[in-house]
Amino acid sequence: MRISQILLAAVAMASSNSVVLDDFEDPYKGQTTLGWRLGSGAKAGYWYGYDDWNHGKEGLGTIMVPDVVHSDTGFLRAVEDDCGEGSACLHVRFLGGTGYAYPFAGVGFNFLGEGDDVDLSTMDSITFRAKGKGSFRFKLMTRHITDDFDRKNYWADMGTTYRLSATWKNFTMKVSDIRPQDGAPLADTATWQECMDHTRKIHLATSPTFKARDTLDLWIDDLVMHGVVPAVFGGSWIEGPSTGVGKPPVPRETLVSLRGSRLEWDPFVVKSLRVSDVRGSVVVPTEVRRGWIGSADLPRGSLLVRAVLGSGETTVTRFVNLP
Repeated sequence: MRISQILLAAVAMASSNSVVLDDFEDPYKGQTTLGWRLGSGAKAGYWYGYDDWNHGKEGLGTIMVPDVVHSDTGFLRAVEDDCGEGSACLHVRFLGGTGYAYPFAGVGFNFLGEGDDVDLSTMDSITFRAKGKGSFRFKLMTRHITDDFDRKNYWADMGTTYRLSATWKNFTMKVSDIRPQDGAPLADTATWQECMDHTRKIHLATSPTFKARDTLDLWIDDLVMHGVVPAVFGGSWIEGPSTGVGKPPVPRETLVSLRGSRLEWDPFVVKSLRVSDVRGSVVVPTEVRRGWIGSADLPRGSLLVRAVLGSGETTVTRFVNLP
């Protein structure tokens, strides 16, 4: 996200309830930002892939690049470190298989552990940024759809289909947009209101119109859920760039600063930090919770500091002529 957008985003985040689902900036690329922040004990938010290879002729299934389904390191390769605006994002491509009449594939994650329900009754929208080529479906998988009906209705997920363009765009999926896909057995009867209190996972998948040899090139970043607080998922932190909901946003220039012989930052606001020389050839190990680095541990000259905030926004500060 551009620096000029940070303060505007900060005001919005500080004045409303929201949870960053994934901004792809946490150190564990195979886990969502939400899962990482819940801690290792929660065993939450791990990404996975799925496809149609078990539904049709052997060897003719839909191809995913990188292969998130059959490779243990596939999702790590699907997270691009720099997606053109200085931030990481998810990038996956799909080629429709010819072995099944209704080719499909996608990636997804559980909010919590496998089979655990989340009550999203207060959720009003999900926002994200995306670009690419083709159409994809943003799915909310609920127990009501996946488990409470017989097998033939399993595919009647709740969600919205989006058309991608070559440049990054902001998208908002409102509650009113969340419906079963067209043509599904429950398309005319199921509603979000009867599913919202037992939601389990999110899927990003090929669209219902995806056909053999069709392509989908999906780049996506900054998935944020609005109208909820971290406690909905069992979290205890306060989301946003300030340490309290409703407080004024922390000025960007004070997030990371050079004070005397130390580089300091607010450990309650900064989620992760990368300090390097301006060429990026020397990276300084940092302990975010400590809140500072002494000059003895820093290279001389100019420094480039990339701080990821608790809201998922990113700021870059350049310090010149470190004494």
